[in-house]
Amino acid sequence: MMNVLELLKKDLNLFIVENDNQSLKEVSVYQKNYDKDNVYFDMSIRCKTDIVNKKMRLYEVQRNKEFLIGQYADSEFGQLAFYIVVYSYFNQDKPSNSVRKMLRNIGEDVNKANKILEDHIGKKLFFFV
Repeated sequence: MMNVLELLKKDLNLFIVENDNQSLKEVSVYQKNYDKDNVYFDMSIRCKTDIVNKKMRLYEVQRNKEFLIGQYADSEFGQLAFYIVVYSYFNQDKPSNSVRKMLRNIGEDVNKANKILEDHIGKKLFFFV
């Protein structure tokens, strides 16, 4: 299984807060400013995973108000979406519009998404088992 959280933790431009309880795992990702000493807490991307039924929900959070981005029953697809959303919001490099269009057009086919990302980003940034 892909471990997006471990990849995100390696990024020095991100600050991650994890909260776990028996039925819900919550991960909030914040962007650090350029000097890496301060964190912008006004905006984050939050992933809530219902541990019992494995459903994931992604939110954009602005000043503690949550706005639903999407919900996913497939854990691998949800983690892929989480990774893409975090970097679409916080990455200074602009993603390719042609790659975005290809990913949008494939629907929920994780194998096709894997191939597109492998071709355009490289296998070192993610993996599926």
